[in-house]
This record gives sequence, C-alpha cells and structure tokens, in this order.
Amino acid sequence: MTNILLKTKLIEMSETIVSAYIAGGTLTQIADLHEVSVGTVRSLLLANGVQLRPRGRPRKHRVNDKRMLAAKESAASPAVNETHGYEGQLDD
Repeated sequence: MTNILLKTKLIEMSETIVSAYIAGGTLTQIADLHEVSVGTVRSLLLANGVQLRPRGRPRKHRVNDKRMLAAKESAASPAVNETHGYEGQLDD
C-alpha cells in the first residue's frame, strides 16, 4: 500500500519537477525541495522526455587558453604588409 501511495505522489509531482528543471533548477535543488533522491528526479525527467543538461557549471573561456590569447593578439595588432603598408580598416 505504501509503495502505491509513493508512486502516485511521484506522478503528481512530475509536472512540478519538470517545470522546475526547465526553469533552470538543478537536479540536487529539485531533489532537496521534494525530499527525494537525485536519481528519482533524473528518472522522472527522462520518463517525461526531458533532455538533461550537461553536468557541472557552464564553462567560460579561459584567459590563458593559447587559442584565445592568439586570437586576441592578432585582433589587437594590425597586419603590416612590407610593400603596401597597413592592411585593414583605418579609423578616421
């Protein structure tokens, strides 16, 4: 009997859980709010066809990334052609 009540409660909560996740809530935050495990939240989301976001924080570009530094340097220093002079836009 207890198992059936728990499943009924989870089905009723699934809409709220889906809405909270789509609004930006994390699995852990939603699990804590509804007093269920992260695995339960994950299972409910997948059962409702929700595509899960990648784990962890969104990555930001690292300042010391060699590719980023090279791009910044090339944008900051204008190209000079030995025979024709400056190549690029002139600021008036």
